[in-house]
Amino acid sequence: VWKGEHIGRFSAPAGSPYRIDPEDRNRLGHERHGAQERLGWRLIAGTSDPRRMIATLIPAHSLCFNSLNLLTGPPTRADRCFLLAVLNSFCYEYLIRLQAKNNNINLFLVSLTPLP
Repeated sequence: VWKGEHIGRFSAPAGSPYRIDPEDRNRLGHERHGAQERLGWRLIAGTSDPRRMIATLIPAHSLCFNSLNLLTGPPTRADRCFLLAVLNSFCYEYLIRLQAKNNNINLFLVSLTPLP
């Protein structure tokens, strides 16, 4: 299980400190949503963080708390890596800072900003 505080830009630790039993994981719909790695970003950036958009690839077969927003759209790893590079770029950071009035980076803000 992943939380927003576990991830950094382009990086996620090898393991999460939180674990769920396999039976509970299947009951939560894990098989439906966690079959491939997904693109995730922190919902709330820390006040001392120099960047607001902090995105990474979340490993396959993992669940996330509500402190991470997830995109499952890009079908190939190359497309996910390209989108990850765009989300972590200075240009996209500038666009997010124009829209955001605080440190919350929700899906609404991402949908307002242009993506290739």
